[in-house]
Amino acid sequence: MELVMHEGKAYKRVARHAKDGDQFVVYIGNSPHLTNGKVYAISRFDVHGDPQVIDDDGDEYDLCDPDDYHVLEPVGDDSIVLLSVTPPAEKTYTISVKDSALAVIERILGLASPFDEEATKIRKLVKEIRKGA
Repeated sequence: MELVMHEGKAYKRVARHAKDGDQFVVYIGNSPHLTNGKVYAISRFDVHGDPQVIDDDGDEYDLCDPDDYHVLEPVGDDSIVLLSVTPPAEKTYTISVKDSALAVIERILGLASPFDEEATKIRKLVKEIRKGA
């Protein structure tokens, strides 16, 4: 599963025809009017159920071929979202953490002993994450 961050929210990229209720697509086709890899908001659906987007020239563009785009589906409202996992031998994870989840982590770490080395490492990590935000 490939995740995309758009306007501060996480979406999973899905290869399927857009349907009513979908809001965004990532263009992957070859039109000179749209940018490959760019996220476009769906402005409406035509009578055939095809999504319409506003192209790079400001005109409405019909995405009639679902092979030309991927739909962005919102990831659940979870506080921590797993974005990717490397092979099991490496055990490396990429996650998305909401600010509210960091606040909970900090509150729990406040209960840990100041001599707890693991808690100290996590405190430093949270501090680094907050500095980078």
